[in-house]
Amino acid sequence: MSLDVSAALADPGVPRATAPGRRIARGGFATPLAGGLWMLVALLWLGTAIALLPALLPLLLFAAAFATFTLPGWPLARWLAGRRTGWLFVAPLALVFGYAAGVTIFLLLRLAGVALPLVVAAACVAVTAALAMGLPATDDPLLDVPALDRSDAAALGALLVAVGLVVAPVFAHVGLPTPPASPTAPTSSPTCSRT
Repeated sequence: MSLDVSAALADPGVPRATAPGRRIARGGFATPLAGGLWMLVALLWLGTAIALLPALLPLLLFAAAFATFTLPGWPLARWLAGRRTGWLFVAPLALVFGYAAGVTIFLLLRLAGVALPLVVAAACVAVTAALAMGLPATDDPLLDVPALDRSDAAALGALLVAVGLVVAPVFAHVGLPTPPASPTAPTSSPTCSRT
């Protein structure tokens, strides 16, 4: 008598060691680390946003504008990665494609002389609707999507923390006046006199 659980009764949420091309989710240090890193990412990026735009209304307006501007990337990412692909792969892909599509839309509207904020937002929404209808997501991805687990989420979180630590101090000084030059530095460059 075998004690093996049949494939029909097996829990689909538990990874199987025999599944080809799938990695087993590793436990241990990476599991609690991933959640903590993502909380740190959210706090760091929220803190940077508040430092740049300390008022709530401009912050919400920026978030809505950014979401609308990158909206065309979501149907593109779902079309390429498939419906069943997790957010860890789809979200970065969608933001990159969405930003590229938003910039392209903005540049075309600027060349046409109608790059007003509401026109750009309406064009991004219209392009998103057209892409969602024209490029339907399927269960079979066009890209070969790697299997990701909690350690990959922890690695992406650590990368975003590192980027935030580099970017946050720079953007926190946007709009501030440049400090005067030190007394030992030359204040002007030599000029040639005309005769």
